[in-house]
Amino acid sequence: MNLQRTTQIIGLGVLFLVLIGNLAIAVSEVHSFDVFWQLMSGKYMSQTQSFIRTDTFTLMKDVPRSEHTWLHSLILYFTYLVGGYGAISILKGILVIGTLALLMLSARVRESSYAAIALIAPIFVFTNGGWLERPQLWTFLMFALFICLLELFSRERGWKILWLLPAGLFSGKALFSNSCACGNHSIICCLCDTLSSTLVRHSFQCP
Repeated sequence: MNLQRTTQIIGLGVLFLVLIGNLAIAVSEVHSFDVFWQLMSGKYMSQTQSFIRTDTFTLMKDVPRSEHTWLHSLILYFTYLVGGYGAISILKGILVIGTLALLMLSARVRESSYAAIALIAPIFVFTNGGWLERPQLWTFLMFALFICLLELFSRERGWKILWLLPAGLFSGKALFSNSCACGNHSIICCLCDTLSSTLVRHSFQCP
């Protein structure tokens, strides 16, 4: 086994340990105040086979309200049916670690070394204040996936990268996100990458 292969195995092992460490922190007690409301929303939609169109679970039941995180509520409800709050904690851990894994993969696509990733990745744990059982976890995961795809597409340095726009808007705005942040960031990242790629390509073509 040559040195390069050995270094790669050690690097992957270290990154795996970093993921496990973050997973141990992420799989914690459910403590978001919104979980009960989200479970009730998921239960209501599952039983009635319809979307919530009013503020059903408040004192203002007749006030119109669009359930923009409907898929998250359904997933959370069915997760609870499978394993209670323990299963919700595991789901939270999977989403958090999935986000970190995709960010690591993006770094590898950019040809960052295993050592550099291993040194920077532990900083991720300082974001644990946002690791709540809320729709934002899906936003983190989807945006990390988008960044990873952006890195892969950017290698071609062409306009094909704009095909990622519908994916970013769909995942960030229509399904999981409690805001349109992911969709808006997707547009900005796509346009900035395409513009910079075009400028760099044309600058090298100039005499």
